[in-house]
Amino acid sequence: MSNDGAQIFDSGCVSAGNFAAAGPVARAQIPMMLCSILPPRPEEQKWAFSVLPPPRFEVEIRYKYLKEKTDVRKVGLLSDPTPYGQLMKDLAVKMAADFGLEVVANESYKQDDADLSVQIGRINGAGAGAVVKIGQGGSTVTAAKNIKQLGLDKMILMGTLDDGNVFLQAGAVLGDRFFFPSPDVQVPERVPAGPARDAMNEFLTLWRAKYPDRDPNAGARAWDSMMLIAKGVEAAKSVDGPAVREAIEHLPTYQGAFTSYSFSPEQHVGIIKNPYAIGHVVNAKLAAVE
Repeated sequence: MSNDGAQIFDSGCVSAGNFAAAGPVARAQIPMMLCSILPPRPEEQKWAFSVLPPPRFEVEIRYKYLKEKTDVRKVGLLSDPTPYGQLMKDLAVKMAADFGLEVVANESYKQDDADLSVQIGRINGAGAGAVVKIGQGGSTVTAAKNIKQLGLDKMILMGTLDDGNVFLQAGAVLGDRFFFPSPDVQVPERVPAGPARDAMNEFLTLWRAKYPDRDPNAGARAWDSMMLIAKGVEAAKSVDGPAVREAIEHLPTYQGAFTSYSFSPEQHVGIIKNPYAIGHVVNAKLAAVE
């Protein structure tokens, strides 16, 4: 901000890093468009807007699937130590009873752990029929391998929002016992013709031309964050921080590539409708569960 004269802050999905930046950015009265949960302090939240789906949506869609499509009624949580992970873990504990489920084990791991068999063994020993994974990256593949290595032939693994390559690897290990919350942009074929499909295709055409082998999930949210900033600047007719912040709060609902966003002075988390369906891996491709 001091060296380059930055007038807006658009950042990625690492909540802890965004929390660290939030104080000086808010004091400079610069709007923040974040792909993470909002910072904790009200004076920072005033300047922060999130394009990350609220954690409860991931919990809801996975619990709903377990309740309606399986016989599993006891689950074990396996979570990482990130702020987002801890928030989702607490929600998963609180919400389980609403879906007729019981959390019988609550295990944690470090993101660089090379083996999760001890935690998964304890989850199995507690009687859980599914591991609800909370945390991104290769640890999901590690969990899938450990479930198979331990011979847990009926154990289901419910992944978290992640890159499609992680899903493909975990699905290759566990087959029809691996599921995950999937935004439409990961399985665009399920979206009917209309504004949502048009907005998605505008992004995917450019994305696939440049990154034909990359999953579009995170890229779509980054794209949407830039489009929302542009809309705010256009509405404010200014790049002045307070003016842009107020303009973003009063934007009409915006249909993005990932989903639609609705901000207000009281609502700085833009995704207010659950954007997920349950996905699985079929013939080495991501697909929606019918």
